[in-house]
This record gives sequence, C-alpha cells and structure tokens, in this order.
Amino acid sequence: MAQHPTRRNILFGILLLAPAAAAIIATTLLPVLSNLVIAFQDWNGFGAATWIGFDNFSNAFSDSYFIESMKASFFIGILSTLGAVPLGVLLAACVFKVGKYEGSAYRVVLFVPVMIPLAIIGLLFTFLLNPEMGLINKVLELLGMGNLQRAWLANPDTVLWVIAMIGAWRMAGLTMMLSFASMISIPGELFESSRLDGAGYPRQFFSIVLPLIRPSLQVSTVFSFIVLVSTYDLVYIMTRGGPGTVSQTVPIYMMKTAFTYSNFGYSATLGLLFSVAGILAIVLLQRLFKGENYEV
Repeated sequence: MAQHPTRRNILFGILLLAPAAAAIIATTLLPVLSNLVIAFQDWNGFGAATWIGFDNFSNAFSDSYFIESMKASFFIGILSTLGAVPLGVLLAACVFKVGKYEGSAYRVVLFVPVMIPLAIIGLLFTFLLNPEMGLINKVLELLGMGNLQRAWLANPDTVLWVIAMIGAWRMAGLTMMLSFASMISIPGELFESSRLDGAGYPRQFFSIVLPLIRPSLQVSTVFSFIVLVSTYDLVYIMTRGGPGTVSQTVPIYMMKTAFTYSNFGYSATLGLLFSVAGILAIVLLQRLFKGENYEV
C-alpha cells in the first residue's frame, strides 16, 4: 500500500532543497532581473541610475557596431555548429566501426578538445597561426604552398572563418561522444537483418543509424550552438575583436561598452537583445529537428 508523504516529510524535503534554491535564485534569477531593470536605465556603474525607458533599445537598433557584432557572433556560432555536428557524426561512425571496446582510446583522444578550456585553445592556435613562426605557415612553406600563407588572424577575409573552424574542431568531440553512445544502444539484429538484405555499412548508416541517433544530434547541435555563439574567451584571446572590429562578438562589445565606456545600462540592453536573438535561434533549431523520432 502506497504511503502518502506526511507534512513533516514535505517540510523536511523543502528544508533540504532550500539552500540549493537560494543559491540558484541568488546566482541566476536575481542577476537576470537586475540586468532587465538596468537595461532601461542610464548607469555608469557607480552613481545613481537614471530611468530612460526604451532609449537604449532604440540606440542599439541603430548601432552599427552592435549589428556587426551580432553578425560576427552568429557567423561563428552557425558555421562552427555546421562544421562540428557532421564532423562529430563522421568520427562517431568511424569509431563505431572499429568496435565498442577497441575504439575507447580513439574516443578519449577525440574528446580531449572538449575538455580543454577555450582560453587555452585560443592561446594554442594563436601560436600555431602566427604569420612568422606559426606551424601552419611553416607546413605550407615546406609543402611548396607558400602562396597560401596568410596572417590568418590579422586578415579580415579569413579571421572569422578561422575562428569558426577552431570552434568546430573543439565541439566535434561532443557530437562524436553523444552519437557513439546512441549507436551502441542500437540492437545488433537491425544491422544483421539489413546485412542479409545486402545493405552495406554506408546504407546501414543512413537508413538505420542516423534516424536512431537524431535525439542525440539535437542535443549536441543546440549545446554546441549555445557555447559557440556566446564565446568570449576564445575570440578575445586570439584577436581582441580585431582586426579593427571584424571579429568583435557581442560579448566582447558588451564588455567594452561596460568597462571601457562605463555604460552599464547600454551594455545590459545589448545582452538582453542578444539573449532574445539566441533564444529565437534555439527555438528555430528545435523546430528543424521536430518530426518523427525512432526508438529502439
């Protein structure tokens, strides 16, 4: 016979949850609400704030620097995700073919970039892409392809593409691991029956594997996009938003607006608009994955 929780047990449960709830409210909810209020004010971070209504918002929509920083952020986020997810699926397919246990070493190696902080990755690739001493240009020179050498991070035509490729390399391991975890849960009978019907591994992959790992792809796509579109440390370490403002993302512009120009109200407005745009993009991603899901 099921026992209903007594009032004492309920109060005890609430008491146990109270510290965690208080921490979440203090570190998440209150800052969000505070940012929402500051977005409608003119505040330099020290003196009294002045309520100015929607002035910050109207200024943001006519701010060319903000518009360009939005383009840079979403360019990096979208292009990196488009590179990371297919690459991760391809790596998962290769590791899965090697075997569940034999491929463990490959999985660890391929997942390492995900565990490295973005700031460290930024420093690493800053050295690799150095126009004079960087490994990339040296390899191109040794291969007789010196005409392809570039100042990769100082060239407005290449800097965003390079950052996006680095982001894709960093997040591909996440898609690989999630996809592989879904692949090993697929019953072997499905592969065996399709093999008897004459299907090779490529056809098995597209007809069996891809439909069944779709939920994992949705998770990895959304998470990768969130991480990459909002990246600050990777871009700041590598370019400081340069050359000029070509790679200046919204987080970098927000920090500059708040701590260089002491305009915290306008910075809060930029963050609010950026968050809304990001949420809309995530909703769109969810709709793209909406459809029939298969279970095993």
